[in-house]
Amino acid sequence: MNTIYFSTGNAGKFEDVRGFMQHYAKHVELKQFSADIPEIQSYDQRAVALAKARSAWDLLQKPVLVDDAGIYFERYDRFPGVLTKYVFKGLGSAGIKRLFEPGDRAYFLLYFVFCYGPDKYEIFESKRQGILVDQDTFLPVPSLPYDQFFVPTGSSMTYAEMRVKDADLFYTEDVRIPAVKCFADWVEANTTKVFQV
Repeated sequence: MNTIYFSTGNAGKFEDVRGFMQHYAKHVELKQFSADIPEIQSYDQRAVALAKARSAWDLLQKPVLVDDAGIYFERYDRFPGVLTKYVFKGLGSAGIKRLFEPGDRAYFLLYFVFCYGPDKYEIFESKRQGILVDQDTFLPVPSLPYDQFFVPTGSSMTYAEMRVKDADLFYTEDVRIPAVKCFADWVEANTTKVFQV
């Protein structure tokens, strides 16, 4: 089994992605790399994700995956976006609720960036449209706070509710799934060049 490091200090995110990888990429073992990686200041989420991945590679010198996800409330321009984590830290759940009306449209945008050399990388993108709701019955895991408010298109449950009621549904609806699938297929097709001895 080949080892890939997932660069994140977020334990909830790591467990989610490891579970998805065990489901879709059984030939890969994912290990956590929790070094503190600085983020460049930019509204371009793709550029932020790529810079983090390159920094993680520089520190680790081994195949490393970075995931950068942001939620975008469509009533605003690119917000919270790259500021997703910081907006929640500053406002908390009560403050976030004041930023939207139930039924407002939103989307999660995610980039997986996989670095396997100083200038070798692949980028996998996925996007999940949905709406925002105000509910306090199904609370999110602390490290994924927006799951409480986001209902993906085609579902009647928030991500937080899916975790409790239907984990199998979560494993098909989560924003990371399309990127995980593409990444798993790419790694399987490129095993030799990625894991050169």
